[in-house]
Amino acid sequence: MSDEAADVRAIRALTAAYNRTFDTGDTVGWLATFFPDGELVVEGHAVYTGRDALAEFAADRVGRYHHLSADPEIEIAGDTAVQQCSLILYNTEKEGVSLVGTGRYVDELVRTSEGWRFLRRTVRMRRVASATAEHRSVVAAGGAAAVRQSPALSADVVVVGSGAGGLAAAIGAASMGSSVILLEKASKFGGTTAKSGGVFWIPGNKHQAAHGLSDDLPLALRYMARVSAPDRYDEHDIYLALSVWEYQLLSAYVDQAAEVLDRLEELGALTVNAEVGWDFPDYHCELPEQGGIRGRALAPAAPDGGVGTGTDLVDQLLVTSEKLGVQLMNDVAFTDLAVDGNRVVGVLARSPRRELFVEARGGVVLASGGFTHDPARAAAHLPGRLWGGCAVRENTGDILPALEALDVPLSNMECAWWDQVAIEHTLAATTETRAGVWVAPGDSSVIVDLSGARVVNEKAVYNTRAKIHHGEDAPQVLLLLMDQRCRELFCTEQFAYPITAADLEHGDGLISASTWDELAESIDQRLADLGEHLDGARLRPGFREELARTISRYNQAAREGVDHDFARGEQPIEHFFSGAPRPGSGPNATMAPFSDTGPYHAVLIGLGTLDTKGGPQTDIQGRVLDRFGDPTPGLYAVGNAAASPSGQGYWAAGATIGPALVFGYAAGQHAAARSNRSRHLH
Repeated sequence: MSDEAADVRAIRALTAAYNRTFDTGDTVGWLATFFPDGELVVEGHAVYTGRDALAEFAADRVGRYHHLSADPEIEIAGDTAVQQCSLILYNTEKEGVSLVGTGRYVDELVRTSEGWRFLRRTVRMRRVASATAEHRSVVAAGGAAAVRQSPALSADVVVVGSGAGGLAAAIGAASMGSSVILLEKASKFGGTTAKSGGVFWIPGNKHQAAHGLSDDLPLALRYMARVSAPDRYDEHDIYLALSVWEYQLLSAYVDQAAEVLDRLEELGALTVNAEVGWDFPDYHCELPEQGGIRGRALAPAAPDGGVGTGTDLVDQLLVTSEKLGVQLMNDVAFTDLAVDGNRVVGVLARSPRRELFVEARGGVVLASGGFTHDPARAAAHLPGRLWGGCAVRENTGDILPALEALDVPLSNMECAWWDQVAIEHTLAATTETRAGVWVAPGDSSVIVDLSGARVVNEKAVYNTRAKIHHGEDAPQVLLLLMDQRCRELFCTEQFAYPITAADLEHGDGLISASTWDELAESIDQRLADLGEHLDGARLRPGFREELARTISRYNQAAREGVDHDFARGEQPIEHFFSGAPRPGSGPNATMAPFSDTGPYHAVLIGLGTLDTKGGPQTDIQGRVLDRFGDPTPGLYAVGNAAASPSGQGYWAAGATIGPALVFGYAAGQHAAARSNRSRHLH
């Protein structure tokens, strides 16, 4: 037998071992078929590089399928080889066997001391439409039951949720002449968008040019990639070391954002005030990829033409939605998806008076936010104890069980738009807070742990600062400390949560005393009173002495104007959030020495979110992708209801609302076009 024939036989044996180990649940054996830095590419979906990523891919998949490979075509070139072979994939989870789909493997192999191994295995898969029909029949049967029990509503496009993403989707569909029904769980429209500052981040927008500013879209893409995946980013990699899915969505956003904004302005759905952008820096100006560019952050105009808020943004979108004939229904909660075969054909919902089946001829757009206020999911997925957040209380992840029932994979479930919250504000009737600790308010203020030591740059961007709470051994409870001068001078600032008059209306959350020693005693008593809520957290021995050293060291740094411990005040965004300097501040306007006399104040703070950002992966039209990276017919997701390609990063103010508007509009347009094609066919 020739050496080449032996190599061909060995590669066939490797392919068989790949199938056998995966199908029998032998994760270790399956990983051994790859080169140590080997790569699995599920085309159109994701790339898994290295043992850790491959193990993650295999974790919830091995033992659930049966692979058949045939018709191998193998070419040997020394110590490398390429192979193509056909693939037939079956699902073996249930009684009997169901066909999932067919496709091909395209393999690059390398010879090692232990034999041939896959250097890269690319899966090109086409799902069989009927493969999921049995699995989804339960949902479809529910839809049929709802039709029998209540009158059906029908539209070309059904949107779930009325924040920026949902309203943009409704406008996108209605602007193409499609009928649209929008369902909102709450009594008021607008979701978390209505509570926000309303800023949206749009690279390359026309308002920059009108103000004499230029942008650099390739640089913007690299900036987004580096912030989104700082541990993987490689400027020399064709995909910047992102997964294919991440790269496609970020690229699409950079390419489409300004165009969608122009279209929304043309429709009268947005009136823009660009003034905020001239002063509002991106969140990571220290990165060379940011390029010193301003003007990407835009705001809705207020009725008087000034800088508006999230309420103004929602009002503008609602007015245009109504003009375009969108049927807006509040107090209607999503309960399930209705499915016919492999197509999503509508929504099951509940109003105070009845159960509803709402038919969607073109598609359903899920835009109902994340799962901040679902304690079980938060505990299962998030990397630290979540106390609550400023997402509206209706954001409880209602769509997730329906997606799981459809076997749609959920991604980035550990990710969120992080902030910190006043813990005592989350222990009342709801875990929803008025706002988040965008910045530790004031200049004579610090954040310390229960030993009395500073642990973080108090002025760091909230998404970055809040990560101090991530991890099993991370602190669940920290203390925000300030003096009376700080409280008085900064309590009216826009970003002064949690010390504004509204936050302290009922005295909740603020601990005060005349001296530091008395404050320590009061804090420890408050911790004791909240014992079961805080898992018994108390001040550690030596707290008073350590706090005295901390305050002394901080005061010296404030007089010098240099924070040698945490570099406070070195980034433009820190000064923006801190506001104008106040009398008594030092050379560094974000710092001032604490007063020698009280009173002093403390607030218990912990991990919060603006909202989570995990969910189904979607393509650039907002279509929900199934386990093989194929669009699920008739199903879309946008905003915080979908997995965000930003990962744990936060590019700038408006990085939440901007993509929601852009991909929401794209999803509505695509669903409307799908409905129009269906009408023409019929």
